[in-house]
Amino acid sequence: MTRFLSESLQASEPSFRLGLQRLEAAHGHPNTDIRLSTEVRRATQDKLRALGLDPRDTTPEELYHVLQERMHDDDERLTRQLRTTAATHVSAEADAVSGMIHVLRQMSDDQTCFALKNSRLRALLKKQPPKKA
Repeated sequence: MTRFLSESLQASEPSFRLGLQRLEAAHGHPNTDIRLSTEVRRATQDKLRALGLDPRDTTPEELYHVLQERMHDDDERLTRQLRTTAATHVSAEADAVSGMIHVLRQMSDDQTCFALKNSRLRALLKKQPPKKA
């Protein structure tokens, strides 16, 4: 699985593999590389199946054309929805841009996010310090 990761990340193989082995050894050999590789492959296969493709024999060209088709269909659906929104709320002769402007004006200006405070992070690190820091 390390080879899969190095090829996916286009990393130089000997140094990548050795660095990954050292990192795994420092953290008690949790085999994170294998879990990550498996998760990436499973997610990729699920996405290919969702697009109606066979994960075992899909070529890059097939995937490209299916994604192009999907993008075109999604774009048409979005444009149709924005025109409907614009015609309903702006004017009878509205276009997609007017619909987009209307939707953006209706959106909340809430700019909040979740964050970890420095004091809480400090307390967590004191409670469970890293093995090698």
